Amino acid sequence: MITSLIMALEAVIVLWGALNFVFTLRAPGPLNVGGRLFLVVLMVGAAAFAASVAAKHLAGRAWTRAAVVVWQLFQVILSGQFLGGGAPVLGVVLLVPAAVALVLVFAPATRRFLEADDQPRR
Repeated sequence: MITSLIMALEAVIVLWGALNFVFTLRAPGPLNVGGRLFLVVLMVGAAAFAASVAAKHLAGRAWTRAAVVVWQLFQVILSGQFLGGGAPVLGVVLLVPAAVALVLVFAPATRRFLEADDQPRR
């Protein structure tokens, strides 16, 4: 349940970041408009993926364990860039939920919850 909530909140934050890129399309920066549009599409897709994983994890689908782990590991890597790059608060904000989700996804209660979907179909 908590892992699903973390994934859902991360999906909302990624969607917010995509909207932020939309509002700053014409601002000067290292990316041109095409690059920013690509990032918007990529971020909307990532937000849809995270929201889908959150919903399916809440429904008890076993495959979501791997998706949660991959998403959180990407977030840990991203947080490391912020921790070492001069934005330690943002790095911690990214790292803490990722660490919590990684611990919870391997917890015995989560394993039992997802175990019903692991059974072979007949």
